[in-house]
Amino acid sequence: MRRAVDILSEAPNELLNCISPARYVGGEFNPKAKSNALLQTVFVFPDLYEIGMSNNALKIIYNRINELDDVSCDRAFAPAPDFEALLNKKNIPLYALETGLVLREADLLLWTLSYELCATTILAMLKTSQIPLHASQRGTDSPILIAGGPCVSNPLPFSPFFDAFLDRRGGRNNARRQAGKRRLWKLFRASLRITGSKKTRGRTQRAA
Repeated sequence: MRRAVDILSEAPNELLNCISPARYVGGEFNPKAKSNALLQTVFVFPDLYEIGMSNNALKIIYNRINELDDVSCDRAFAPAPDFEALLNKKNIPLYALETGLVLREADLLLWTLSYELCATTILAMLKTSQIPLHASQRGTDSPILIAGGPCVSNPLPFSPFFDAFLDRRGGRNNARRQAGKRRLWKLFRASLRITGSKKTRGRTQRAA
């Protein structure tokens, strides 16, 4: 069973000492993430909640994925230094906003890299999530990390930390896959669901 964090139960008093604690508790109107879905994905924005929620890509991908019956897309944002310190002190992994799913137990983590200044935030979030920093260090029980956004036009600086990059501006998906066969098959199956592709006679075609 996947672990879910209820921060109001696990650190109620300490949370009140953090700046803007409401950004970490969820409880928004009309949540769409499904805790019982077969495939659990999390859209990860490497900046604070207030900045990430103004991102149009987040809203589009979040809604499109959650339209699928057996797929869930939650959201996760970078914690401020005070809340990051609280998570580390209490040994609580970084978690998704709606379901509380810890990021290390998700199937897919979908990152948007909007600007280079988020690079160190990515590493801090992986560390707080208790996910190995380098893709080569992760096993079959780790989530698959996929990155998109303006920064993946030059994915080389980020390549040690992600399993795949999606660059839609050129109409192509540029994937860097360095995991085992089981993780690659998991990535392939998930990409069919999310992108609307289908496999026909050993070849992948775009669904009409």
